[in-house]
Amino acid sequence: MNNQALTQLELACFHLQDPESLPISTAALWLSGKVSRDRVGDWLEERIGSLSRFRSRVQLQIGGGARWREVPNFSLSDRLRETTASAEQFWDLLSDLHSRPLSLDEPLWSLSLVQLEERSVLLFRIHHAIADGRALISLLTSEPSAEKSSVRASTAGHRSLRLLLRGLWSSLKLLLLSQDPPNRLKGRIGAGKRVAVSGPLPLVDLKRVAHSHRVTVNDLIIALLARTLDRYLDRPEKDLRVVIPVASKSARAEPLSNDFGLVFLPLPLNAQDRVRQLQEAKKRMDDLKESGQAWVISQIFKIPGRLPAFWDQWFTNFVANKATTMMTNLRGPTERVRIAGVPLDEVAFWASTVGRLGSGFSIMSYAGELRIGVTTDSRLEPRPEDIVELFERCWEEWLS
Repeated sequence: MNNQALTQLELACFHLQDPESLPISTAALWLSGKVSRDRVGDWLEERIGSLSRFRSRVQLQIGGGARWREVPNFSLSDRLRETTASAEQFWDLLSDLHSRPLSLDEPLWSLSLVQLEERSVLLFRIHHAIADGRALISLLTSEPSAEKSSVRASTAGHRSLRLLLRGLWSSLKLLLLSQDPPNRLKGRIGAGKRVAVSGPLPLVDLKRVAHSHRVTVNDLIIALLARTLDRYLDRPEKDLRVVIPVASKSARAEPLSNDFGLVFLPLPLNAQDRVRQLQEAKKRMDDLKESGQAWVISQIFKIPGRLPAFWDQWFTNFVANKATTMMTNLRGPTERVRIAGVPLDEVAFWASTVGRLGSGFSIMSYAGELRIGVTTDSRLEPRPEDIVELFERCWEEWLS
């Protein structure tokens, strides 16, 4: 029976169960055809049946700390729900699901099987206390999925005094910075969230454009996000920051992990020339590589795990308010895979956001294509598809 203690970071994530900012990520997997509930149940047992966390709830301990406790007589199929929806109803259903908290008295995940007219979609939700989105995608597709980000939460701070001091200085400057000002994506949020996703962006085209300007695909995505927000926010007067989670090397080696840091990137906004904007995005990302910020912030975020839940929420909100939005980058399989015996056509992902941020951008690659999932708070922006359309237009400009 599972009796494993939660790590400090996992406990901090568990404490962040704010109804208006849930630490829960959602993955959508569109299959090429229909699949039955029984076949999905068998596939589910094969994928996660041996992982005790998916049969366990979190039990808080007197005096602090928490442990995973297996739920008696629990069956994985108890967390599988089947429903039908039309194409028009699907996005309302998905947005409603993404807004809904998970019961803290049960295992912290759920799976919905949605039967559309001609194919099935799996909607898998997972609480960050179990694992992060990287681990979720890896579990569902059986291939490593953590994006080899151009920013890494290296443990080199242990080996290099120079890197450690850089990281401390970078993080201290961040903590002393003012908050990003209110804007269309930053303000008072509510419980309701809306989600949307872009069409497929061919990776071969992204790589061709990136290589022609001697930058990475990650740099290009950052520049596209900056140009999108430039237009959506009507050219803000100052640069705004985006939070980027970065998995540590140790986390990338584990099937279930929650060891990550954060970097805060000032987006190069208000740029007239998209090429100059791209070069500036590359420069700022390169600076973050050398800053050590991700590793230091990963250690800072472990401190609240030792404190009461109130302090977890206060500290996370304090740090997150330095930014306007969040971007997560995940890599899926390079070749098409099968789910419950049916080919997997498309994958999209909507990560949980840090603190009370009102939006998030989740980059997901699969089988030579990249999609951008956008989450917005309903009070701030009820139509995330408008942001998706802007992003796609900014990308099309690079192809013209």
